This record gives sequence, structure tokens and C-alpha cells, in this order.
Amino acid sequence: TIDQQLARARPLLAVDARPHDPVATKIERLVDARLRLYEAIAPAARAARVCAWRHPVLAAQITSSRSYLRHQLERLFAPELAAMGAERAAAAVAAAEVLCSFESSELLRVDQRLSRARAAAALEQALLPMLAGEPAHR
Repeated sequence: TIDQQLARARPLLAVDARPHDPVATKIERLVDARLRLYEAIAPAARAARVCAWRHPVLAAQITSSRSYLRHQLERLFAPELAAMGAERAAAAVAAAEVLCSFESSELLRVDQRLSRARAAAALEQALLPMLAGEPAHR
């Protein structure tokens, strides 16, 4: 079942952007790709998360998938992250990973009942200052 789900999801992992594209373009395309992916895998992803605590293979697959998606984000935004310095870059990646996660998508689309367009707009608005290297307000 895991192999079938991975085969189905693999084509949806691509983000139609490159590291040196404008940051707003990269964010828009990343969010679009992630929402498409999560819509396609939602039933299996929900089931995997419910069962992962008692199935080490599922838990390992979730961890592996999260790692892949985090590294994809790091590669895509490498120029912006490099300009931030290590500490700010690590915080930006951590927060961006949470915002771009399946769980965040579920919160926006299912719990908050946002349309795909409104969920995308919310994510893009949150990600832009973080990944554009704007200083955090305290």
C-alpha cells in the first residue's frame, strides 16, 4: 500500500520553480504543489497518521516524507536562506516546514473550511515575509 501511494504521489512532488526565481513565484508554486499533493494523498495520509504509532513502517515513511519535503524547501529557497545567517535560516525552515505540512493543509482546508484558493493565499501571506528574509517583529 505504501509503495502504491508513493507511486501515485511521486509525480506531484515537483515544484515548477528554481532557486533563483523570484521568492514570491517560488512560494506561490510551492504552495500550489503542496496543496495538490495533499489533496491527492489525503485519505491515505490521514490513515497513516492515525496508525503510525503502532506501525513502525508507517512512522518511518512519514518521517522520510517529511525529510524529503523539508530538503526540497531548503533547496528551493537556498539563496534566501544563505542570506539570513544560520540561526534565522534554521528558524525560517522550521516554520516554513510547519506551514507547508499536510497537517497545516488539513487545518486550513478541513477544520477552517477554507477553499483551496483561500488556503493558498493564507499560506503565501505567511511564508512571504519569512522566506523573503524580512526581519521578525517582536
